[in-house]
Amino acid sequence: MPVLFSNLAITGQARDEIRVFSFPADRIGEPKISEIATTLGSGDTRFWSVRNLNAIPAEPYAPPFEELSMMTAFVSDLAFRGSTDWSSLAKTYWEENLDKGHVKDSRIRQLGLAPLGSPVTFARVDSLYTALRHAIVLDPVNSLYPLVDDLDKVFDDGSGDASDLSAIFYKILRQWEVDAKAGWIRDRRKGVYETSVPTVRWFDRIGVQVRIGGVERLYDFDRAIPNRYSTPWFLKGITAMVISNDGCQSVTTPAARAGEAWIRESHDLRFSDRFAVLDSMATSGRGAPVEEWRNGGYALKGKDLESFFERAVLGKCLENAGDLRYSPFFEEGLVSIAAKGTSRAAVTTIEKYVSVRPANHLLRQLRDELFAPSRTNDVVFPEPYTMTIEWRIHHPEGYVVTESPRDTTMRGFAGGRGSIACKRDGDDVRLTATLDLTSQVIPPEDYNKLVQLLMELETASERAVTFRKK
Repeated sequence: MPVLFSNLAITGQARDEIRVFSFPADRIGEPKISEIATTLGSGDTRFWSVRNLNAIPAEPYAPPFEELSMMTAFVSDLAFRGSTDWSSLAKTYWEENLDKGHVKDSRIRQLGLAPLGSPVTFARVDSLYTALRHAIVLDPVNSLYPLVDDLDKVFDDGSGDASDLSAIFYKILRQWEVDAKAGWIRDRRKGVYETSVPTVRWFDRIGVQVRIGGVERLYDFDRAIPNRYSTPWFLKGITAMVISNDGCQSVTTPAARAGEAWIRESHDLRFSDRFAVLDSMATSGRGAPVEEWRNGGYALKGKDLESFFERAVLGKCLENAGDLRYSPFFEEGLVSIAAKGTSRAAVTTIEKYVSVRPANHLLRQLRDELFAPSRTNDVVFPEPYTMTIEWRIHHPEGYVVTESPRDTTMRGFAGGRGSIACKRDGDDVRLTATLDLTSQVIPPEDYNKLVQLLMELETASERAVTFRKK
């Protein structure tokens, strides 16, 4: 909600040296000391105010709230025991959390790996990552502080958070004499952070930067990442703080690129004797469009996992889904799901004609999520991606095709384009709809163009395919 006027105050601890940062500085009044406390243990009270703040609308695919909101940060030097900059913070953290502990050779053998190996390649590093993911179940909530004083407990319990696994990963690599450094991570789901405000409170876990042969990779143990490591969308284009006993340095990871993320869905539609449409469907994808499936289904098995897929994917396009099959998507970056059931495609029968309208549920869902009378903020997709849906419609026995959609290329705009391709194979019809979102960020002035593209593509892909009885 909007704020017309608000007074704010905060009292620090006694003898505490406080530095204040406001963002954006031209919109927030500078906190001033208005009162010197006499209560034992209390320090100065600072007062400031804000005026005429617009509400931040809740919009889908918007930048994280932290990037849109205003902030005043109070950094206490005393709280960090004299650590007043990033380098001092890094040295203190390294001494207290990384310059201790050791992974026993017996634990490394427990992972199925030899304690020593030379030379160490990225293939061996990846094998270590996968072995740790198999051996230890990830907790749903992370801490920035790993259990370095009792790493055996993590192995014995068979569970730990992302920082616990990163600490073990880091220590084994260091024991193997690999150029590895721990790094504080704030991923894109949380938004950017202000490097001018030196505090570890920006971060929720640590990862590990590995350098071999001049090539650097940032490893993370988030639950959305497959056991065979691949960089997730939320680590692309971030700035991590890599820490060591010498201090820290900021490292920016490569940004997302077009072609790295995609989702494809195919439907093989056949008519029953009573003109119900039976569907054998398959979905596959890589990157942001499917990574949240892995995160959401991480702790599920058996029937619970099947129910999750039915809610997340199958229920939108199939009724009475069965014969569910899926790839080992916890293991690999590629996710694939297949099932059979009754299609939700609309069927109309009039005298000797029967028509079917494919249901483009992926496009419809995206359009429904985005649709609004107006747009205030950028539309921010996790990464550029391509959505492809194909329907193969088999003609009913004794019928011939009389009408099908035409090939169409939508005008699109700088951030996206769409197309429809239709091909006849005898009296069967193969229809393919493709949406290319080539830009990760769509500015508000292009929002209507994006919605218009989605609506045009949805309408074109759901045109009827008509068959006539011979």
